[in-house]
Amino acid sequence: RGDDALSGRLNELHADEQHHVSRLTARLMELGAAPAELAARSEPAVLEGWEGAARLREEAEVTYYQALLARGVADDRTAAILGEILETERHHAEELGGKWTPA
Repeated sequence: RGDDALSGRLNELHADEQHHVSRLTARLMELGAAPAELAARSEPAVLEGWEGAARLREEAEVTYYQALLARGVADDRTAAILGEILETERHHAEELGGKWTPA
């Protein structure tokens, strides 16, 4: 659409989410699991009203990671990764933008 600021926000959010998948996949493999392939999504992206829908998804992710950590389902190393991802998801929910995942 020629909106560089919006494009930047979406790219940063996407990069963080890809990083989360990579970190979680690597950790599962370290623990001896064989993660399943992710299903491709075929529905087209809709920019109209994207912020409301995205905020709900980000808030759901915050709730999900909080619940995992509260249940104590992870060893210390995995819990640390989940905690870092949770912090990033909190930023996403608040700002819907920014590159928050540490390199």
